[in-house]
Amino acid sequence: MSAIGQPERTTQNRVIALLREELGYDFLGDWTKRANCNIEECLRVFIQKQFNFLLRET
Repeated sequence: MSAIGQPERTTQNRVIALLREELGYDFLGDWTKRANCNIEECLRVFIQKQFNFLLRET
């Protein structure tokens, strides 16, 4: 990691610690090696199906 990204990583580590230790969240791991997308495909499909179902109900 470049020196430019170090302050960001430090901040992210502090936020992760807060969420885990103070609020009881589970940490799902470091996803820096994953594809950079805004939403996982399976979640996108689920949301789309739910939205379509709601539109049919009204």
